[in-house]
Amino acid sequence: MIFSTTQLAVPKPCQQNWDQMDAAKDGRYCTACEQVVVDFTQQTDDEILAYLRQHSGLACGRFKASQLGRPLRVSKTGGAWRTWLVAAATIWGLREITPAAAVAQRTTAVQQPLQPAQNTENQRQPLLLCCAALCSILRP
Repeated sequence: MIFSTTQLAVPKPCQQNWDQMDAAKDGRYCTACEQVVVDFTQQTDDEILAYLRQHSGLACGRFKASQLGRPLRVSKTGGAWRTWLVAAATIWGLREITPAAAVAQRTTAVQQPLQPAQNTENQRQPLLLCCAALCSILRP
């Protein structure tokens, strides 16, 4: 809902009785003012604005107190292109979030060639021998 800048005001309200006016096409005919008084009490803000646009903003009318002194609310409806754009974006979004068909991956067994176990004691022994040999060389 968007507010328009149009506000209704009645600077000099007519003092004639509505029920005593003669029936006319859009409302009642006031013999004192000599013009048709349009009954806007049952119309929406959109209908009032459309009427004022057609009649160059000049109209004598009957209003409810709640219609006066406030900006008229205009219900903006998007064009057909906006509806199609929203529909396309929705379909595209749903397409993106739905899971695609899952393709299972096959597991293949990989065989590692067996290596002979190494003796860890044999690996350390040369180091110990080297240290022992080094110590015996360094001692006079």
